[in-house]
Amino acid sequence: MGCLSMIFLNFIFDLTLALFTITSAVMVTIMASNLIFWLDAHYLQLDLVVNLSQKQIWHNYQQVLDYLTRPWISKLKMTNFYSSASGLEHFREVKILFILALVVWILCLILLTWWWKKSQLQPLTVINNRFILGLGLIFVVVALLAAIDFDDIFIAFHRLLFRNNDWLFDPNTDPIIKILPDTFFAHCFLFAFVVFELLVFSFWLYGHKKSKQAT
Repeated sequence: MGCLSMIFLNFIFDLTLALFTITSAVMVTIMASNLIFWLDAHYLQLDLVVNLSQKQIWHNYQQVLDYLTRPWISKLKMTNFYSSASGLEHFREVKILFILALVVWILCLILLTWWWKKSQLQPLTVINNRFILGLGLIFVVVALLAAIDFDDIFIAFHRLLFRNNDWLFDPNTDPIIKILPDTFFAHCFLFAFVVFELLVFSFWLYGHKKSKQAT
């Protein structure tokens, strides 16, 4: 294999590994958000905020999550909350991002599985430990900034992903936001960060072990 081909292969592998790590953290966090929401709903006493029972709050959150994560559900319907047109549009955009993350995760998993099987027969490339550590460090910096001022990171994140202001919910027209406080999103971010860094460490450990075996 030529030098340029090897450089290109390494680049594709690094990119695939990075996307897999990010989307894995997203997928695990989405699955864990049920528990995070349940804990926050009780800790923050969200039932008192919207005058609904904890069971009703949970049911409405589950309706939102089902809509966001199940491609075959085309309309968001909540039992106890109404939505504005802009609110529904934002949820639609989030749904697209969630599905995109799932598709990217599946594709990366297929590519990494192919790479792993191929590597058993003929070494193709190895995990770039400097790259994976750099990736982990970037998210450490983001996490530190979020710890200092989560609101600024939250706003920057939305401005990066969305080209409109539909994410700015008015509690009067989109009361669902009352049970989705910043604290909930901060806890989701923290959970995703921990999952991400654990994956980074696991990949680094695997790459370090393989490098030692090669020498």
